[in-house]
Amino acid sequence: ALTEDWEQQFSTNVLADIREQLVVEPLFRNIAMMTNKMHLPINPEAGYGEWIGSASYNETAASTGTAAEHDITDTTLTAYKLAAKEYLGYEEEEDSIIPLLPIIRDAVVRRMAKSSDQAILRGTGAGATNPIKGIAQLATDAAGAAITTLSIGGADKATAAVLQTVRRGLGVRGINPADVIYVVSQEVYYDLLEDADFRTVDLVGITNATILTGQVGSVNGSRVIVSGEFDSVTIGNAAAVAVNTTNFIKGELRGLMMERDKNIEFQRNVLVASRRMGFIPIIGAVGASVLNYVA
Repeated sequence: ALTEDWEQQFSTNVLADIREQLVVEPLFRNIAMMTNKMHLPINPEAGYGEWIGSASYNETAASTGTAAEHDITDTTLTAYKLAAKEYLGYEEEEDSIIPLLPIIRDAVVRRMAKSSDQAILRGTGAGATNPIKGIAQLATDAAGAAITTLSIGGADKATAAVLQTVRRGLGVRGINPADVIYVVSQEVYYDLLEDADFRTVDLVGITNATILTGQVGSVNGSRVIVSGEFDSVTIGNAAAVAVNTTNFIKGELRGLMMERDKNIEFQRNVLVASRRMGFIPIIGAVGASVLNYVA
């Protein structure tokens, strides 16, 4: 039988399930956008100067070599809208002994974070429903030069040596290990744990790295981060990405905005989150290298 203190028989603690790390978006530098399209000037590698022989000294134009034309270009950063919506019925809220709004708000914010992480990691840039092209797709677009493969049928394992091959695809942008970050799938992470050459955070001396930044280890001085936003282990899908983060920019036209309103006709509360953001490479077809599954 219920007593006068029946409320005390119910727990009001909300238990969260196991959640994947959301770590991709914070890897890249962010700029504030003044308009929905921003044109960013780019000055590519300038090439070389010219050695002048003594016979050409004081010979007008020959004394200063051959002139080079300016090659300054621009790239366009476009802000796209991302939104998430939840309904909370009057009766649903009235019948609950715990406040549901904070729980639902947390769910909406997490949906937004998962979407942006997924887009920056493996967005295809295909139309309005998938407008951002992610680093895995950008690497695949680089004429195949930045693709390393991992055989599913051959039961190949991802190792530190394999990741080093992926980094090689970055060319000169992979020289400085501090500029390179490996983002790996959960399957690749477990492969790495079986590799004696993989240095986990306890060996590289980084305290609380997994909790604070998502870092789980290091390969030749470059951070390794696990993301749950990779697609399934299927031919053609990405397993890991090596990225030089200095070659990419994330733009924010409007930060995350949460709004709540009542729909009287349906007798429910509406909770909406939205933001406007963009993501582009500074120089196209470079800066990202991908490990793809093959047969």
